[in-house]
Amino acid sequence: MKRIIFACLLTSVACTLKAQWSNNPSANNAICTETAIQEYPQLISDGNGGAIIVWSDLRNGTNTDIYAQKIDASGAIQWTAGGVAICTLSGDQNSPVIVSDGAGGAIIAWEDYFGGLTSDIYAQRINSNGVPQWTLNGIPICTATESQNYLDIISDGAGGAIMAWEDSYGSSIDIYIQKVSASGITLWLSDGVPICTAAGQQYTPQLAEDGSGGAIITWEDQRGADPDIYAQHINSAGTVSGLADGIAICNASGNQFVPEICSDGAGGAIFTWYDNRNGNWDIYAQKFISGGAPAWTPNGTAICTNSDDQQYPTLISDQNGGAIITWQDDSGPTTDIYAQRINADGSLAWTANGVSICAASGEQYNPEIIADNSGGAIITWSDSRNSMTDIYAQRLNSSGETIWSTDGAEISTATNHQSDVKIASDGNDGAILVWADLRDVVSDIYAQNACASGWLGVCTSSVNNTENDAGILISSANDILTLQFKNISTLQADLSVMDATGKTIFTQNKVNTSNRFELNTSAFSAGVYLVSVQNGTAVYTTRFFVN
Repeated sequence: MKRIIFACLLTSVACTLKAQWSNNPSANNAICTETAIQEYPQLISDGNGGAIIVWSDLRNGTNTDIYAQKIDASGAIQWTAGGVAICTLSGDQNSPVIVSDGAGGAIIAWEDYFGGLTSDIYAQRINSNGVPQWTLNGIPICTATESQNYLDIISDGAGGAIMAWEDSYGSSIDIYIQKVSASGITLWLSDGVPICTAAGQQYTPQLAEDGSGGAIITWEDQRGADPDIYAQHINSAGTVSGLADGIAICNASGNQFVPEICSDGAGGAIFTWYDNRNGNWDIYAQKFISGGAPAWTPNGTAICTNSDDQQYPTLISDQNGGAIITWQDDSGPTTDIYAQRINADGSLAWTANGVSICAASGEQYNPEIIADNSGGAIITWSDSRNSMTDIYAQRLNSSGETIWSTDGAEISTATNHQSDVKIASDGNDGAILVWADLRDVVSDIYAQNACASGWLGVCTSSVNNTENDAGILISSANDILTLQFKNISTLQADLSVMDATGKTIFTQNKVNTSNRFELNTSAFSAGVYLVSVQNGTAVYTTRFFVN
């Protein structure tokens, strides 16, 4: 059975909807437009259809601070206008990361230069009302000598968080990790547990939950002649359970760069990275099972080995032991966005070398991805098809079929550039997106929702017995879409259904408007459709989405 979701039913007079999310991609919702620069936004779901957003902020002078804001499911700002101050100490505080505290609030961590020229790691918990819960301006996570940078964070599953970072404490850059409780107490070794202190440099740690209060960590490792990919597991007590300094995920010839990770849902993890073992950059993936060993093809399964370069992959769980991976792809005349699903056994589920997510003119790059809660995904990216950098997004189902407009739905097409887009689930098969925005020349923070159907603004879930302003009763049951014409002035009207491309796929002339009309949608593919009912010069339309 398919699920039918309706949007606003329209007549020749525009619908009046009392919602605060913008439905205009050139307008969007301002999160922070304070003086000076706001940049590097991150966000998480608030667990109730909205989001908590954090960013770096220069409003107070020459040093950057950390601010946060909450926006609810309707798009209404919830906390102090301009954001709640998380840390405003002297020195720079920047590169914030954020994770849910499991209670409607968040734990935020950042790089902090309060003590001088080197950076430390600090953190703060904020509740659902925007009130900081720990020490003013944050608690220290690591204040070891030299700098701690490139921070990542995940939940510990108990209201606290686990954080990993690059640490310059020794003669090389190493990987360290720390756990903090819901009450703000660091639980493992002072200044963190060493995950890898091997010779050479270790970069860009990324974390995934192990489902038992611990974490799986991956990083880019230069202990050898070329960068490789390594990983390690740490349990909830802070004990490293794998080989000292990590397990090789990929040490093939050539360079392997910038690993990304997601949980496999069974105590292990799936990794992806870009790899030039074949000369140009390709996308590879590997699975790390809960026992601590790679599970797929040695040195990784090829995800895309097209000509030219494929880079900057990222991934999410497919909710069935595998993953959906997206990347930017240079195999065409311009850089485009592609995606592939890899099953739990390492086999590829979709077209060889991936399905096209966006092949529009101009450049598409820096994709971000979230699960859509129905086995598919929502992908967003930066897009220069309109000369300036805009934000677009696409939803695809578990079979790799795109659901929204061809080459993506417009998220933000405001003047000047929009960049550094991040995405979180709205909990209802849609998304909330946030980015740094130059429409007013100086960078601000803006956000926009995208409904499950790909529309902006108010989202409606499955509708039964809902009457629109024109008096047309709409309902759905199983695969049947039902229309009742309560205020149509004539006894007959012409009805048509069009798909997202504008192609008419169903027509019925002289529909009796004194009776209900039933349309069987069982043969409809997933996607957006438009119903149009015309009697005389009056036209009534409604869109619906088949999931």
